[in-house]
Amino acid sequence: MALPVIVKSTKRGILLVLDDTIPFKELLDNIQSKFEAAKEFYKNAQFSLCFSGRVLSFEEEKAIIQMITDTCQAEILCVMEENELVDTYITQKLEQIQNNKLLKYGNFHKGDIHSGQTLECEHSVIIIGSIFPGGKVISKGNIIVIGTLYGYAYAGVSGKRDAKICALHIDSTQLRIADCTFRNTGVTAGSARNHTTKLPQMARAKEKTIVIEPIKGYFDVI
Repeated sequence: MALPVIVKSTKRGILLVLDDTIPFKELLDNIQSKFEAAKEFYKNAQFSLCFSGRVLSFEEEKAIIQMITDTCQAEILCVMEENELVDTYITQKLEQIQNNKLLKYGNFHKGDIHSGQTLECEHSVIIIGSIFPGGKVISKGNIIVIGTLYGYAYAGVSGKRDAKICALHIDSTQLRIADCTFRNTGVTAGSARNHTTKLPQMARAKEKTIVIEPIKGYFDVI
């Protein structure tokens, strides 16, 4: 590619087109230069981030996010997949939230849930961000994550077996819905995002276990 880093603005955030041939340290320096030059524009801004052109590990993504945050004092709301169906899903959910169609039925949390943090809700919760390894979300209703679910999610705490856990991607080591438990022993949470499905996913209770299925169209779980 002609440039190691190209920054593009989208309707919902920033797309970074990255060269996949140069060392990561050199790439990170190039990204920092881009945001340093425009730090007054991005200062205190809130936006989502999307990567294209290069497969990044979980740690590399964290390094880029931290660098942008430190350089511009910006807030990265979530990391998005470069995918039209996922993009449509994000748009639908954000529009509902902005129109207060979901807020009156549940809780709304903006920002990531990191290791050591626990979010407990009396009702369904919509999270704009990701749940990282070591982070926990516990809800008496549904859990909707507009991001990636790496951490622990427990929906239907009050025994609501029809509760659901939804996310743009589920890469969690443990999920629970009412009295049903799912433990993912075959995936390392927070690994490089080389997902087998680009569709949003939904976990639901089925008999005494939990099944995870792709969401192929618009849905309303609240």
